[in-house]
This record gives sequence, C-alpha cells and structure tokens, in this order.
Amino acid sequence: MIKFALPILSLLILTACQTQQALKPQSTTAWLDLQSQTIEQLKQKNFGSAEMSIKEMMTIAGDEFNRWEYIRMALVSMPSDLAMPLADDALGIKSIKKSDQQLFGFSKVYTHFKKLEKALDIVNQAIDIKKEENYVFWRARLLLMLKKHALAELDYQWLLVKNSEKEEYISQYATLLNYLERPEEAQQLLERHINNPDLLYKSIILALRQEQESEAQNQYTQLKSILSETSDLDDQKRLEIGELAYWLQDPEYSMMLLSEIKSGDKISQAQLIMGNVQMSLEHYDRAIALYRQAQNGSAEQAAMAYLLEAQAHRELDETHVAMRTLNQALQLFPEHSDLRYSRAMLFEMDDSLVEMEKDLTYIISHDKTHYDALNALGYSWADRNIKLTQALEYIEKANALSPDSMPILDSLGWVHYRLGNLEKARTYLMSATKNDPNDRLLYDHLLEVLEAIGDSKAVEELQQKINSKFIDE
Repeated sequence: MIKFALPILSLLILTACQTQQALKPQSTTAWLDLQSQTIEQLKQKNFGSAEMSIKEMMTIAGDEFNRWEYIRMALVSMPSDLAMPLADDALGIKSIKKSDQQLFGFSKVYTHFKKLEKALDIVNQAIDIKKEENYVFWRARLLLMLKKHALAELDYQWLLVKNSEKEEYISQYATLLNYLERPEEAQQLLERHINNPDLLYKSIILALRQEQESEAQNQYTQLKSILSETSDLDDQKRLEIGELAYWLQDPEYSMMLLSEIKSGDKISQAQLIMGNVQMSLEHYDRAIALYRQAQNGSAEQAAMAYLLEAQAHRELDETHVAMRTLNQALQLFPEHSDLRYSRAMLFEMDDSLVEMEKDLTYIISHDKTHYDALNALGYSWADRNIKLTQALEYIEKANALSPDSMPILDSLGWVHYRLGNLEKARTYLMSATKNDPNDRLLYDHLLEVLEAIGDSKAVEELQQKINSKFIDE
C-alpha cells in the first residue's frame, strides 16, 4: 500500500498546480455530464439517483448563479422529502447566505413546496441585503398567502412609491383592498389609471361587484373607445372582454371578439360564452350548435357544455332531448355534481321522485356541502308532505351553508308550514320575499301561510301585491 502513496500524492500536487484555465474545461465537462445525467434521472423518476447527482452538482457549483439556478430547477422536480434537505444544505453555504439573488431563488423553491413561512424568512434575508422591487413584490404575495394582509399592504404601498404606474402593483393592491372590504379605495386607485385598458377592465369588474351598473356601463363605453384605437389584443383579453360584453348586454361586440379567438385551449371557452350570448338572444338552436362544439374541449369545459346544452333543450320544451344529453354527459363524467343535479331537476319535473332522490342522494353522499342538492331533496319531501323531519334537517343544513338564499328560506318556511309551525313559516317566507323577487311561488307560499294563520289584513295586502306584480299571469 505504501509504495503507491508517493505517485498518487505527486499526481494530486501536479493537478493542484495546474492553471485555472486548464482546470475550467475539466470542471465544465463534469458539470455538463451531471446536468445530462440528472435530466435523465428526473425523466425516469429515479429520484434517489437524482438526489446523489444534485449533491455532486452542489459541490462543484461554486458561486456561479446560473449553476445554482439549474440546481433549483432540478429541486422543484423532486419530491419534497428529498428536495427540502438539499435546499437546507444549500442555505448553509456561505456564498448562498451572502447573495441576495441566490436567497431570492431559494425562496421560490420553498414557495413551490408550500413552505411559506420558510420562504418568507429567506426572502426577508434577501431584502436585508438589498431591497429590490422584485423581492418586495414576491414578499407581498407570500404575505397574502399567509393572510398577513397589513404587512402585504405596506409592501404594495412601498412598491407604488417606487413605480406608481406598474400595472401588476396597481392591480394586486386593488385586489387586496377589495378583499379587505375597502372597495372605494380600490376603485379610486384603479380610476387614477383609467386609460390603461387592463386596469379599466378590473375597475369595471369591481363596479359590477358593487352593483354600480351605471358606473360599469360608463367605464365599459370608455374601454371600447380605447380598444377601438388599437388591435393589440391577445386571445386571453378577447376572452375576458368578450365575456364582459355579454354581462353588460352587448351581444354584437361580445360575438365579434370571441369569434376572433384562435388559441386551441381558449376556443372552447369562447364557444361556451358565445353559446350563452345566443341563449340571451333566445337563439337556442345556435346556442346548442356552439355548446356541441365546446364539448370537444377540456373535461371541465365539456361538462359545462353538456349542462348548458341541456338547459337550451329545456328552454325549447325538449325535455326528452335534455335528458338524453345529460345521460350522455354522465356516462363521460359520472361524478359531476352539477350534471347530476340538472338531471335530478328533470326527474322532478317529470314527477319521477324515486329517480330524483337517487341523483340527489348520490350528490349529497359525495359532497356534504352541496346546499342546492340538500335543499332540493328536502323541499321535494316537504312539498309532498312526506319525511318532514328529515326534510327539515336537510333544509337547515342547506341554510347553514347558504343563509341568504331565497329558495332555501322559502323551503324552510314551507317545511315549517307542513310541520304546523305557522309563525316560523311566516318569518322565513317574509325573509324570502323581502327583496321583492320575481318568483310567484314564494308569494303563493306566504299567502297560504297567512291564510292558515288567519291574518286577513296581511292576506289582502299580499294579494293586492301579487295581482299588481304578476298582472300577466
């Protein structure tokens, strides 16, 4: 063993004495070999071997940012239990700890793995070294995810001082203000940039959410004027503004924008909205044609297209075709709650109680929060004056999930009426009709309860209201 020591030692000394220029090709070759090896291991999902390769890469990466960026890309392709220890090891390296860029990169890695507190700590370290806009913007987003809204707001305010015109800062701060139930401040912020079509679009959406329809229409007119001066719209913008035009009852402009969409993944979305436009115009056959085209899209879009096609057939009184459409859709998407709920409502229209119960029970067994199914099943029993105790239980669960729903309040009133709880029935039915809905059934239910109570004055007043409100019925 000893006789081999001197030659090896001599070789190591010789290698160490080589110039940096001579060393670099060797190091580069080793790095490229490891890169290729790691890519193949990750493709094959051979994560144990990839872990060893990444460890080797970390030993020769030095302080070169691009090499560490590649390591980070490899880490986010790994399972968390293997990637996180490697990331922790990297953060212990002196050159990493002293580099704001490297720390920012690793904050993104921890964010990818949902280690948000750790990601926040690392980006804070980067900001302590150098307060860059992109670092602060990343921190603001992390703070939002962690629901630390006050701190996030401070970051957005700092960013807007640095760059008051940057669309991303304005948009996300406005979204935060709206979330914090400060919509007036959000709208004021957006209105200061009213000539920016993207921000104007967000301002219109905000106005609609606040039920400021007149303001939304005024801003929409301005948006169309701005867009008429430029054709620089990508398919995503055409989709967004086309849908907005549909909401604001501008079918011609909506159809024009949506028909120009060419991207494969957005075509079926556009077809769904165009179908809705045609439905609003009562062009049901055209709507059906568009919905059928959209059935070739993604699973989510296809399911929605079948659902909407069935609705169009119902509008045409083609309930048998609507049923056939839903049956076909449920063969493809058997667990889709909305499709099954729609079919249950068709069974209810046909007085097929057993089949309706099967569909609604299936939905409830798979989704305890589906308040429409809970309410529909409970109401169907109450209306037929059967299973009243269970009906009340289901409707109360639905009410807990959606306490302001007029149909659910109506159901609560009706089931209490069936149970003989007349004053409770009146309370719930008065709540259901307090916002003056256009559903005749709600008023008929309240009228029947008032008659049962014997409140002749209330009966007379309500009857007069019904006669004036539903004069054509």
